[in-house]
Amino acid sequence: MCRKLQYIFTHLQNHQGKVSFIAAQGPREGTKEDFWRMVWKEDVETIVMLVDKDGTEQYSKDARYWPNKVNTSQKYAAITVLLMETTAFRSYILREMNVIKV
Repeated sequence: MCRKLQYIFTHLQNHQGKVSFIAAQGPREGTKEDFWRMVWKEDVETIVMLVDKDGTEQYSKDARYWPNKVNTSQKYAAITVLLMETTAFRSYILREMNVIKV
């Protein structure tokens, strides 16, 4: 069975042609593995997720695509994501992750 997936994303490159960051719609429950495969393939260092001011949009439409707790990992097909650190600021949350392909 072959799935045809369409994913909306854009990326910006720096002066050396390296992808600086990627902006994409958050993955749904069935597309988390595809999302992380795209992040790995594009060698992305920064992911920006925009949500409503209160954050409800993230949880109503998009699936959480990172581990729940710091120092825990979640496997998405051949890619493992380790949540290293979470820092909450007044208007945003910064999550640092390690992405490993096995």
